[in-house]
Amino acid sequence: MTSSDQDMVREALANAEAFATIIDTYEGRLRSYIYRLGLTDDPSVDDTLQEVFLSAWRNLHGYDPAYRLSTWLYRITRNAVYSYYRRVSTRPRMTVLDTDTLQIADPADTPHEGVLRTENSTEVRAVLALLKPEYQEVLLLYYLEDIPYDEIADVLQLPMGTVSTRLRRAKEAFAAHYEMLYSPHA
Repeated sequence: MTSSDQDMVREALANAEAFATIIDTYEGRLRSYIYRLGLTDDPSVDDTLQEVFLSAWRNLHGYDPAYRLSTWLYRITRNAVYSYYRRVSTRPRMTVLDTDTLQIADPADTPHEGVLRTENSTEVRAVLALLKPEYQEVLLLYYLEDIPYDEIADVLQLPMGTVSTRLRRAKEAFAAHYEMLYSPHA
């Protein structure tokens, strides 16, 4: 946990009004993550986000400082979204928000990893829609939310080896589907 995380949690535990700093810091990122998990109905997104912050507030005293605050909040958010889907009996359909570009490509990326980071979101959405939900989720967390492997393991509550394997398989599936849809030789 970073010192600013420690400071925010300490202040929020001492003064309820200080919890607003946590909300201000993470609301945009968590809202984006909720959308990316497929929940796009604005009132439902707002309700889910409120549920996330209420849950975080109620459980702040049990927060484990061994984890980053963002990791803990992403896990609460993921659980809240999946609880919503269980309540309404629908399956999540993960999505990428409409943006011109997602991120700047890393020179160490394979061509398909570069696509995930920089390509037009319409193409990325089309390919992601063909993947299994567990592959979509790990790709979204890694490439779009920029969360490292160890924190993805914490968010998904999976062993690090499972995250690594799932991410490798997701990249392979993404590459295969991308080639099928967008390769000039297809």
